Amino acid sequence: MSKDTGTTSFFEKLATFIVDKRNLIFFLYACALIFCLFSRNWVSVCNDITEYLPESTETRQGLTLMEEEFTTFATARVMVSHVTYEMAEDLAEQMEQICRRGHGGGQRAGDAGGHRGVFQGGGRPDLRDL
Repeated sequence: MSKDTGTTSFFEKLATFIVDKRNLIFFLYACALIFCLFSRNWVSVCNDITEYLPESTETRQGLTLMEEEFTTFATARVMVSHVTYEMAEDLAEQMEQICRRGHGGGQRAGDAGGHRGVFQGGGRPDLRDL
């Protein structure tokens, strides 16, 4: 209760309702939980961020060309956002060094227009070296 006016505020009324109707709230929560368990298969998640690239981007064109022209085994696609061109150059060099220490050399894809979009590396690089 408010000391000044003698009336209850909205939040006090809400708290009182929650306490008084706690069994109803538990029941609604259990119903929501059961619905979530049944409906979880209705939702699919796309973990491949390259799926969201428009066809007109150089990175998408490079990936498409690479998939059509090369047979790649044990490869990794690395996409980095919010970096400068110099930072991307440094990351590409570091990944090349890691791949050279592995079972084979790496090659860059998506070099159209001088922009390196994706690094396609062979071997098993240790990402802790980055």
